[in-house]
Amino acid sequence: MEIEAKHIKSERRVGTLHGKPVVEVVTYGGLNMIVVEKAGKVETIGAGPHRAVSRYIAQKNEPDLIITELSKSDYVSIESILSVLPRYEDLTRKLNELMRG
Repeated sequence: MEIEAKHIKSERRVGTLHGKPVVEVVTYGGLNMIVVEKAGKVETIGAGPHRAVSRYIAQKNEPDLIITELSKSDYVSIESILSVLPRYEDLTRKLNELMRG
């Protein structure tokens, strides 16, 4: 999977991780990714079909993540996303494997 600038619908800073900015990237296809720079490379710490899924996975992967941008109107209960979590946790791992080459 190669995500190019033309695929990006929006990017916005949503928090910090160990003092580094954390960015939410949304593609035109509807994929939400939470990314941070680590060791000079961009790493996806959460990905999913909805902001709530990507943020949940990101916080699970990085417990020190601090989300500073909250979107109350986008609230989704954890119970409603449990069935898709394994699929998108796997996608998050695969995105990072592809980025590492």
